[in-house]
Amino acid sequence: MGTLRRLLCPLGPLAVLWILLNPAWVRAQASSFQIQMRVGQEEDTATVLRVGEDFVLEVLLTAQSRRGGFKSQFYQNYTAPQFPAGLTVVDRSESTRSSVSIVNGRYTQEFSHVMSYVVRPVKEGRHTIGPATMEAEGRLYKSDGVMVSVLPPRAAPRAILEGQEPDPALAEDEFFQVTISRDQLVLGQPVMVSWYLYTTSRLTERPQSDPPESQGFFSKSLFSQNHTYEMERVQLGQAVFYRTLVFRRMYWPQRTGRLTIVPRTVSYRTRSGFLNTGKTENRTSAEVAFDVKPLPTAGRPPGFVEDHVGV
Repeated sequence: MGTLRRLLCPLGPLAVLWILLNPAWVRAQASSFQIQMRVGQEEDTATVLRVGEDFVLEVLLTAQSRRGGFKSQFYQNYTAPQFPAGLTVVDRSESTRSSVSIVNGRYTQEFSHVMSYVVRPVKEGRHTIGPATMEAEGRLYKSDGVMVSVLPPRAAPRAILEGQEPDPALAEDEFFQVTISRDQLVLGQPVMVSWYLYTTSRLTERPQSDPPESQGFFSKSLFSQNHTYEMERVQLGQAVFYRTLVFRRMYWPQRTGRLTIVPRTVSYRTRSGFLNTGKTENRTSAEVAFDVKPLPTAGRPPGFVEDHVGV
């Protein structure tokens, strides 16, 4: 009321009457609105990314009030940001955040709608994401655009035999290592393929990935849906990583010739500190290729059936 009195005193009786009959004007003096756009938790307007590695773009629609009492749906006519051809939106979600603070006896309430877009760069170069807009109490609000620089895909570490250590040169960054139980196959002979994630901090959620294409193979996961991931600390070169076996499948070749298991991409989330909200990252493994040979003919027992190999 103190602020309102100071506003009313210099005014005539008709102006005072107009204000009292227009509560929306009074709310406007105590409320402010804002729309911001940022990449993940970063506030930088220029961000470096890589082809194939998803990132999160957040649009924050925020209302702040010194009086409280505003509606949670304080905005209208929201317009999503415009994404250029080199960036593809693969998922979208909404959430809300609220907070209250009292500083020197001054009460402030803040409420935000957060529009989150999971975006996948598909083309290298510099891309500009166009601004988002909203309306609040009859006024148009517009965010700044965001420019991102997309580099070529990160080089994936080559496939290695199970039990071998990765190349120490990989220790400069987190990576996704694929291993195989054998590198020579004959028709129907099974091979176990495993994918290990090397991260600098602990995983906070179950990693997400679809099984890679593997034409010419029959395959089956060796993990149940309730599989528990175990992280172990390992040293690679001068760096220390958390190594997690995240996927393991058995593959049976169904024909001879060159067969491949295409690169696999994993999405994962880590947290580096108690108050850190974490980060979402993507990494891709290398392709796995086999030259599958036919079964030997010499020494076959009577009644031998090729279809029974690998059963």
